Amino acid sequence: MSGGGWPPAAENPPVMHQQQQQQNFQHYQHGQMSPGNHVPTNQHWGNNSVGENTFFPTSPNSLARAGLGAYGEKLVSSGSNFMQRYFTSEGIRVYFDVTETYCFHKIRLVLCPFLARGSWARVSENVHSVGTRYKPPRSDVHAPDLFIPFCSYWTYVLLSCFRQSFIFSNFTPDSVAKHAWWASLAWFCHWLFLVISLRSCGAGNTASSLDILSYTGYTFLLASCGLFAKSIKGWFGWTSIAWGSLASSIFIVKTMKRITFSEARNRASQNNGGSGYNSTGGYSQSKGTNYVFLVAACVQFPLQLFLISRM
Repeated sequence: MSGGGWPPAAENPPVMHQQQQQQNFQHYQHGQMSPGNHVPTNQHWGNNSVGENTFFPTSPNSLARAGLGAYGEKLVSSGSNFMQRYFTSEGIRVYFDVTETYCFHKIRLVLCPFLARGSWARVSENVHSVGTRYKPPRSDVHAPDLFIPFCSYWTYVLLSCFRQSFIFSNFTPDSVAKHAWWASLAWFCHWLFLVISLRSCGAGNTASSLDILSYTGYTFLLASCGLFAKSIKGWFGWTSIAWGSLASSIFIVKTMKRITFSEARNRASQNNGGSGYNSTGGYSQSKGTNYVFLVAACVQFPLQLFLISRM
């Protein structure tokens, strides 16, 4: 072939193709792809308020879209409609006002409360029509919620049924009701014990019944982890019982201290420095209050032992 024929004409298309690839790569760096070459950017995954990976789903819709596609988004929408229909009271719906970021930090706080630094006090806000009130869980990691306790409760029940089915091979449909009954009884007894303990400390009016129900419900998160560890290896279960009891004790005692301190602060503000505060403005605990905290911490050990070792 001659030099001006076929070979020069064949060299032009690869050069144009390389230029097009370079332009697409530059557009990809700036997050501006053409409609035909669309790539999801951070806007499709939601904003990350804690400075973590921006591609991690941070809203229920984004999580459903990433995991289950259109069906998952429809499922989340149906759940939201169910909540708006049957939980019309603002006092109840606030306990389910959670985000994925809150759930992550709350679970970490419950599992490792001794790693938490700083104050455990709840964050308040001023509302013109209501006055001063506490922020919802989505804005405060120390706010109580009922989403994690209920999910942990049913996780514990299902894990118990799983162990009975695959390990002991004696599962029946009635087992679900049996495990749910024993778990509910343990939750109620723990809730009643904490109510009596706070009233004995003079702080029964600070935390509502739903707040205490939430605080006692986090026990099932630790029990579910212990039950799962026990299913893997027997001695893992005993280690998880010790870990869960210690973590639950620290979490409950710190929560009770915060509630008692809040009650004493309210009394001091009403009585202009009344009982509960010393001359330096700090809260002075009585010996009886310390005993109540000690008993509340010790109760967590037999409770975790009952929830984990009964299966």
